[in-house]
Amino acid sequence: MATPSPWVCLQCQLSACWTGSASHIVAHLRETGHGFAVQAKTGALWCTKCETVVLSRRLTSERAAVVHKEEEARTYFQGDGKKGREAYTPWKPDAKDAGLLRGITTVPCRAHRGILNLGNTCYLNCILQTFLHNPLLRNYFLADKHNSKACERAPPCISCELDKLFSEVYSTTTNGPFAPTSLLHATWTIGKDVNLSGYAQHDAHEAFMTLLNALHAHTRGSTSSACNCVVHTLFAGTLQSEVLCARCARPSRTLEAMFDLSLGLAAPVGQMLTLEGCLKRYTRVEKLDARVCGECGASAEATKRMSIRRLPPVLCFQLKRFEHRGTDKSVKIDAHVRFPASINMLPYATPKVSAKGMNKNAGTGPPAMYDYDLFGVVCHEGQLDNGHYTCYARLQDEWYRYDDDKVTHATLRETLAMHGQAYMLCYVKRRLEYRPLDLRPSYVRAREAEIEEEKRRERERELRNQRELEQQLLDLV
Repeated sequence: MATPSPWVCLQCQLSACWTGSASHIVAHLRETGHGFAVQAKTGALWCTKCETVVLSRRLTSERAAVVHKEEEARTYFQGDGKKGREAYTPWKPDAKDAGLLRGITTVPCRAHRGILNLGNTCYLNCILQTFLHNPLLRNYFLADKHNSKACERAPPCISCELDKLFSEVYSTTTNGPFAPTSLLHATWTIGKDVNLSGYAQHDAHEAFMTLLNALHAHTRGSTSSACNCVVHTLFAGTLQSEVLCARCARPSRTLEAMFDLSLGLAAPVGQMLTLEGCLKRYTRVEKLDARVCGECGASAEATKRMSIRRLPPVLCFQLKRFEHRGTDKSVKIDAHVRFPASINMLPYATPKVSAKGMNKNAGTGPPAMYDYDLFGVVCHEGQLDNGHYTCYARLQDEWYRYDDDKVTHATLRETLAMHGQAYMLCYVKRRLEYRPLDLRPSYVRAREAEIEEEKRRERERELRNQRELEQQLLDLV
């Protein structure tokens, strides 16, 4: 093996080349009895005793952290290549700044503003209120992550319109209602799958998905796969559909992206539904008719189970109150669905350990990491053709009812009592976990994932061969 980069002894810091079994670095290690050498470019670690390269994830991560720290210290500004990166220091006002601050009137950061109905736009107003009271989305725009004045995208830009909305609601002392005329015009022109133009009544959930798709498309750096834009960071989760063959017991798993959960409201007449009950029905095991298994090739019955593989920080539920019957008939389901102020989603998450006789919740982390708190409820009053949307939203510990431009104080009890009109429920994760930054190249991570997947398939093949052998032995007996 020949490498252009040098190797460094970890005990005496001697630098030498590697040219095979007679390399200078290997000769140095044998003569001095030193144990380890590291390649300067890749961080590969050579062990003298084992006479091989040692693969350690901990060493790799520690080296990546050190390299990242050094790169930050040696990074130069884009405009001036002579000046290095400055260390962060908190701003402290001097005497002049302190004098100026004393003459400034503090603007309260409040969001008690209604939104004018511009012609059957109550469906849009409610969704905008849930955006305004979404703490994570609010922090994104108020932190100037997207500056509408510096955006170079040609209008209409939903990111710019939402930035203006947050600035208008949270940064002004105006108490009157806000008229989102430019945002409404933008929603009329961005709709591809759903047309929201005109002054007809539209569905609030369709407006929600349209705005999310547009916000994703109009966010800088958005991609079609593995996107880390604000929409995918806050709202995107992963659903898993697992089909289990009754003959070979091999599962077939399919992953699907989700931005919300749509729950059916099927229940006996007169029975009160609950959000937990709807989730249990959504994730329960269903029996499927005889089908050809893609693994064993036999025709056998199977079972299917839906679960949530990855939970998003902001979890939204749609209660399917509008049902299409026939070709041109739609009805509203006036079922009462009780929903809690906080919910734990661990029972509905994909278990990491599903073997028989073992704890299915093992390895999922503490249950407290699955707690979600309610912050918004979109309600639909009336019938399908003459209904009206209102919204209940939480700001810190206070609840408010938003009926277009009318804002009234509400309580949690009043919000939870809307179980007969609730159409969309918005929850936010109580505790956010932060993962360490993985600085390895994407092709390295992809290769490791492929190796793990190949190991899993090999284990499944061995298990299947063992079961077939046992079945053949039983047939002989």
